[in-house]
Amino acid sequence: MIHCQKCKHENAPDAQKCSQCNADLLPGMGMRERLIIFGGTILVSVICIALTKFLLHPDIGLWIAVGLGVAVLIGFGLVALFYKSPLYERYEMRGKRHVKLDPRQAIADYGKAIELAPEIKVFEFLGERAKLFQ
Repeated sequence: MIHCQKCKHENAPDAQKCSQCNADLLPGMGMRERLIIFGGTILVSVICIALTKFLLHPDIGLWIAVGLGVAVLIGFGLVALFYKSPLYERYEMRGKRHVKLDPRQAIADYGKAIELAPEIKVFEFLGERAKLFQ
């Protein structure tokens, strides 16, 4: 059974929404995590600019390098802000959440993640599922 994180209701094993509160049972990266990443990239960018200005007495070449670095950091933050977790990642997250609550459900979720994941992630999920079988 899938346990809803919001209302603790037990749902059918193949449910994607809670039958009681309609919460999403396949969690992705939440807005809080995304905002923390975005805010962190902005903070690091500001620190880089301040250090360059006040400690290094920069020339134009250094300003260009710092500007490119800041642009990359902010770009990474924007990607994280609008990132949508792939379905296999969401099954993995739910599997991790159910390891202690319902190991059978965790095994099923890792099985679905294996089915949907790119080849490079499959072995990682197989290892996690194998630990649950033991």
